[in-house]
Amino acid sequence: MKNLIYLLLFFNFQHLLQGQEKSTVYLFFDLNNNKKCVIPKGDRCRYYGLKKIKKFEKNKQKKKVDFYICRELFVFDEKSKLDTIPAKTFKKIKFFDIWSLKKIVNNKNPLYPNIVFKKIYLVEPVNDSLFIKYDVIWQYYIE
Repeated sequence: MKNLIYLLLFFNFQHLLQGQEKSTVYLFFDLNNNKKCVIPKGDRCRYYGLKKIKKFEKNKQKKKVDFYICRELFVFDEKSKLDTIPAKTFKKIKFFDIWSLKKIVNNKNPLYPNIVFKKIYLVEPVNDSLFIKYDVIWQYYIE
């Protein structure tokens, strides 16, 4: 009986560890793209109505850069890792859609989206053959 209890505890512990497994995600960020997002007014609040906004926005500050994708805030600071990606590697990356990531975050931890994923990278084009990869933190943001 004692062994059965230990066995059950072991499997429960293993299940918890697997449930906490985090993944690395990539988001494409193209400031030159004029696409619009349709979002609810007061995105995380209970206001009614929809509004169109620019999908990609970037705000450079002294020691950090704020990236917005459909009003979701991703922060890159100078202590974070910055990398370049050649076109060959870029074609192999699987990019995620912001809406599917929001769905995952809202189910797991809507107040702290930065702890849901192991790493989040924003990939921004410099030209047709070179891309910049920013190691960013997804922050909860209300306008």
